[in-house]
Amino acid sequence: MVTFATEPVTSFTRRVQLTFILLILLAMTAVGTSSVYLVRSQFESKSKNQLLEKTNSILLELSSQFKTENLFNKTSDELLNLKIKEYARLYNTPISIFNKNGYLQNTSEPKLYELGIAAPLLNPEAFETLKENLSSSFCVKEKATNFSYLSLYTPMFNAAHEITGYINLPYFAKQSDLTKELSGVIGTLINVYVILFVLSILAGLILSAYITQPLRLIKQQIS
Repeated sequence: MVTFATEPVTSFTRRVQLTFILLILLAMTAVGTSSVYLVRSQFESKSKNQLLEKTNSILLELSSQFKTENLFNKTSDELLNLKIKEYARLYNTPISIFNKNGYLQNTSEPKLYELGIAAPLLNPEAFETLKENLSSSFCVKEKATNFSYLSLYTPMFNAAHEITGYINLPYFAKQSDLTKELSGVIGTLINVYVILFVLSILAGLILSAYITQPLRLIKQQIS
């Protein structure tokens, strides 16, 4: 009689403890996944803002040196090439300029195109979006061989506010920064999760004991 009453109570207690621990683990997984997604989103947003700031600064530099229409004259090619290489060093970013039809006009890093890392044509999605004036700039993820990178395209206008070309800044070699941020977040989460897991086990034991207390009283009465 005692054995019959004890086993159901013990089994129920274990189920309560297991359910509580599983719920905690699910909550931890959800928080961890959300945190990683948030870090990635913030990193990408920060990268886009940096690209946009650099692009605006470079456009100001170019406008102080050239009229927009002259950027696409053959007579300006040599001076333009010198200037964008200077700005590329100053702002620590490759710079490419495309004409209004989307063909590469000039670049600070010709090897990117010679090696096939970048295409000598404007990204089709960016071209259609910017040509229709649907956005003041367009940021897209592009792929080259075995890695991907962010690439920002911004239209260039003449005095009549007509598009005369496009400027492009890619965002290379910053995955290490993202990896560092993710490593820091994951490391912190692991430390917190170890503490929470221990606390959840203790809480599960206390909760299961509280829930099963009436059953234990009934067991004693039956005994």
